[in-house]
Amino acid sequence: MILCMNPDGQALEEARRAGLDLDLLDSNLALTPEERWRQHDVALKLVEEYETTRGKVVPEEAVIRWIRSGGRLVLEVREGNNVVQIG
Repeated sequence: MILCMNPDGQALEEARRAGLDLDLLDSNLALTPEERWRQHDVALKLVEEYETTRGKVVPEEAVIRWIRSGGRLVLEVREGNNVVQIG
C-alpha cells in the first residue's frame, strides 16, 4: 500500500475520487526497476508497431481485427473479396 504523508489519507482519497488507479500504482512500485523497464519496452514496441499503420487510411467497415503476425502487430482488413494485412 502507498504510504501517505498526511495521516488522515486525504490526498489518497482525493486521488481515488479523481480516478487515479492506486492499485496499479502499488503493483508497479512493487516491481524492480528492471521489470518496469521491460514493461516500458513492451509498451513502446506496441506503440511503434501501431504507428507504422497510422498513415494508411482504411474504411472502418473494412477493418477485421488487430493480430500479431511474425512478432509484429498488424491490421487485418478486407479489400474486395480478399483479406490483407497492413503493418
